[in-house]
This record gives sequence, C-alpha cells and structure tokens, in this order.
Amino acid sequence: MASASSLPRDLATEIGVEDLYEYLGISSASTDKEITRGYRKKALRYHPDKNPDDPKAADLFEKLSKAYSILTDPAAKGAYDKWLKAKQAAKVRHEELNAKRRKLKESLESRESQLSTRGWSDEREAAKKMQKEIERLRDEGFRKIHEQEEILRRQLQAPPPEDNEDLLPTLKVTWRAKTSDPTNGGYSKESLTYLFSKFGPIHHVLVSSKKSGKALVSFQHTTNTLSTLESGIGVSTNPLTISWVSGAPSTTDGSVPGGDVGTSVPVQSVKSVPASVPVRSVRGVESVDDYESLTLMRLRQAEERKRLNQQLLQEQQEPS
Repeated sequence: MASASSLPRDLATEIGVEDLYEYLGISSASTDKEITRGYRKKALRYHPDKNPDDPKAADLFEKLSKAYSILTDPAAKGAYDKWLKAKQAAKVRHEELNAKRRKLKESLESRESQLSTRGWSDEREAAKKMQKEIERLRDEGFRKIHEQEEILRRQLQAPPPEDNEDLLPTLKVTWRAKTSDPTNGGYSKESLTYLFSKFGPIHHVLVSSKKSGKALVSFQHTTNTLSTLESGIGVSTNPLTISWVSGAPSTTDGSVPGGDVGTSVPVQSVKSVPASVPVRSVRGVESVDDYESLTLMRLRQAEERKRLNQQLLQEQQEPS
C-alpha cells in the first residue's frame, strides 16, 4: 500500500508549496478578485525586479505565479480543490485512527484498511487529474501570469501620484429650507457660486436635488482667504452653516476653519447675482449626495495610494 504522504508530496513538489490558498494568504472560499489581490500583494514583495540582489526572489515569484495560474483557472482550481479535500480527509482519518488505536486495535485495523484503500484511491485519482491540469497550464505558457507580471512591472515603475482632483478643497454647506419652498431657502447654484467666489476660484457647485438646504462647494485650489471661511455667511435671516469635506486649510493657530459663526454677508450681495457665473460641472455626478459619497471614496483611495507608495519606497530602501 502506498504511504500516506507519497502522492501529496510529489504534487506539492510540482506546485512548489503545500497549500496554495495559505501561500497567497487567502481562504479557499475567496473570489477571483480576492485571489488576484492576494497574488499582487505578495508578488509586489517578491518581484525579481524589486529584489535584484536576492537569489531566492525568482523562485518565490515562480511559486506565486504557479499558485495564481492554478487558482484562476476553473478546471485546474476544481482539480486542486478536490485533491486538497481528499488530502485533508485522509489526514483527519489518520488522526482519528491513531487516537482510537490504543483501545480498539483489532477492530480498527480492519476499518483502517478499508478506509485507507478508498481514501488513497480518491487521493491518487485527484492527484493524477491535478497533474494533468498543471501540464496543460505549462503548455499554455502561463498566459495569465505574463499579464499580471506586466501589471506589476508598471506598478513598480510608476512614479508617486501627484496632487489631483481627489483633494480639492470642498465645503459642505447647509441652511434652513422647507421641502415645499420653491426658492430653497433663498439659495441657488448661482447665488452660492457668486457668494463663495469671493474666497477663491470655484471649481464647481452642486446643490442637492434630493434634500433641501444642502450643497457642496469645491474650489480649484487652496487660497489664503479660504482660512477665513466661517459659518454664518450668506443671507442674515438664513445664514449658511459650513464644514470641510476635504482639503481644509489650516488657520494661523493650526485649527480648521468653519466651526464658529462669523459675520454675515449683506442680503443684497447674494440677491444681486450676475447673469452668468463661470463654474465647472462634474461629469457623471447628478447630485450633491452622489458627489459627497464620491469625494469620500476618492479620499480613501488617495490615502491608500499614498500608504502603498510609502511602503514601496521604504522596502526599496531596506538592505537586502
């Protein structure tokens, strides 16, 4: 009878690791996106281009490539899962038999023989199928790996991201307004644009179509006058309350403006709005609610990009 580990050891030698999911730091229930994410995370660390002085980097990267190729190919993944399940089942059976052998030696010898015969047969069949899938993938040249290597190479060579629209100075503006009020509390896109343009060039203004008394105002860049922005500006009978969504400038004492009530702008300055006020539109965003969600998402993405680039730079500076 074949030993309990001969077939799994041969297959593990071909793949390079015992458990592909564990090697990529994911679970067997991971989706294709999670498998790709796990591969890229580890591949960025062991990529030969990033570790030119480490002779083991190429071998580790090759193992990652094989693992990714198998787990992203439906047929190969199915065969591997079946082999892994049979391997784990055999291990459980072995442990159960060892635990009970002291008390039930004679009866368990017969049961062990039957279970082992069936178990090794299933494992042998799964291993053969897995071997065939590995050979098929090798013949195809691991096409997917070449694609992922190109993506990784571009990521490693890409310069750190520069400042962009993700970090535009953006205000959340609210005021009192009844749902049935056609004037929306006395404020419109044009009046808000005119009012806030005194503090710097406007990038865009979005007035909520779902909730009265709410808008977002974004500036093209930070200016010194933005640090003087305070709640309470606008129509004196219905002042505006403002808070920063992103890109808040610091005041001279290090605090963020917008919390205290300031001096109101005269009513006539809001009512006498020019006929045409230049303002940019935001493609693909229909309401202030959509843009607020989009802005928060972009901030999270920008922070994550910044963190990853700092990590890469730190790793590149570490001695091999």
